[in-house]
Amino acid sequence: MNKRTKSWGLVALGMVAAAVAVPATVPAAAAPVVPQHGAMTYPVARARACKDLGVTDWPGGESPNAACNAAYEAGGGWESGAYPFNNWMEISPRPGFWDGEGGYSHIRQNVPDGELCSAGRESNRGLDLARGDWPTTELRSGAEDVFTFHATAAHGEYVLEIYATKDGYSPTQKLTWGDLDKTPFFITNGTAIDNGDYTFDVTLPDKHGKHLLYAVYSGNNAQGGESFNSCIDVNFT
Repeated sequence: MNKRTKSWGLVALGMVAAAVAVPATVPAAAAPVVPQHGAMTYPVARARACKDLGVTDWPGGESPNAACNAAYEAGGGWESGAYPFNNWMEISPRPGFWDGEGGYSHIRQNVPDGELCSAGRESNRGLDLARGDWPTTELRSGAEDVFTFHATAAHGEYVLEIYATKDGYSPTQKLTWGDLDKTPFFITNGTAIDNGDYTFDVTLPDKHGKHLLYAVYSGNNAQGGESFNSCIDVNFT
């Protein structure tokens, strides 16, 4: 296990080797679950990448990346267009979506095709633009890597699943559920976390060229079943 791995229990599927990371101590009381959340920062989620490139800097929509700028304009420009980037840690299905169930299967039943990156929310619609020029992270096919999730608030024992698109995926076509592999190449049963970066070892899938990784960070029934989703643009070499 990589020494940088924090307190996550790892259960790998497919090509990933199974491992377990057990926290050295257990806090006397778990931190309360609150509605502030997180996203992948390596490889970086689409919304966070655009924020880091300055798409919301005045006057707005003038980052070095054309896809980020187009997403800003698609969202309505200043204020409304900036919403998904200023709230990159809160890409979550619409209010009223949750009924106590959680996880990928529930999200798939309720978020329409073509709206995966916005999590089905109109306020995030710019993230669904089908383009080949989103900020992209270079990854080595089949290699060992260390991913990072940045949590902006404490949660209970959430689960993080990461799916890859199937061979033949085109970033210029609207993303559908059918574009994703049926099985996540990585899944964690997470312990309670606090604010900060959490890193974990990953064996990358055997992919080539441009793909999208779809990360789902979700709670269980007791936590209201909420979910925070990341669309991550990558290029496998």
